[in-house]
Amino acid sequence: MDLIALADFNLVARHGGFGKAARATGRPKATLSRRVMELEAALEIRLFERGARNLKLTEEGRALHERTVVLLMELDETAASIASRSEKPRGRLRISAPLLLSQTAMGKIAAGFALKYPDVRLEITTDKVSQKAILFWSKTPLCF
Repeated sequence: MDLIALADFNLVARHGGFGKAARATGRPKATLSRRVMELEAALEIRLFERGARNLKLTEEGRALHERTVVLLMELDETAASIASRSEKPRGRLRISAPLLLSQTAMGKIAAGFALKYPDVRLEITTDKVSQKAILFWSKTPLCF
């Protein structure tokens, strides 16, 4: 069983319709509808009675919603709990900084960060627009 389709089904059931669920989550209505239809096909049952203006859970849909909504919440809580155990940041951090900041302070900041978070790979680039502006201004004579 597709857990994403099951989560989408519960979302639609909780909000009382595809449009309401789509507006509440910012997800496309068509995606929610397709996933619910795929779940219905996989289970070989109708989960909703679809009318012209209303959507109502079938008995099977109501039973599935009641039993799975708690399971999905527990699954989310478990995933959040596991993720929070990893307190150390890891991965890649990209930083784009102006040339002047890169030359004057970024080395010291990056070194301190790298010592504190060794599992994070830093990628520091300079802003080429700022670099061109600095070169332009450094070559321009000052007139008073």
